[in-house]
Amino acid sequence: FTSASSSTYVKNGKKFAISYGTGSATGFLGQDTIRFGTELTDLTVPKCTFGQATSIAPFFKNQVIDGILGLAFQSIADDNVKPPFIEAIDQKLVALPLFTVWLEHEGAQEN
Repeated sequence: FTSASSSTYVKNGKKFAISYGTGSATGFLGQDTIRFGTELTDLTVPKCTFGQATSIAPFFKNQVIDGILGLAFQSIADDNVKPPFIEAIDQKLVALPLFTVWLEHEGAQEN
């Protein structure tokens, strides 16, 4: 994510710090439009607040990931930030408060 490339990005200025079972992250909050899916089946959620990490635990540094997207409950979020899917529900962008995840195996690696 490159905030300077977004015409809808707003820097919040608040700092965040969150711990996971495998490490932690710190940074600052920002707000932008988040899109799930593809152009044909997308869910576009404007005005989502999210954390932008400036420091991550060593565990995450060697992981092949672009980031971590919180999809849990607002009550366990740092600074009570509303998760993007809860924001979509509140904005009445989805018919039901339900989402699924499809995980597909890729590559020759086992386990």
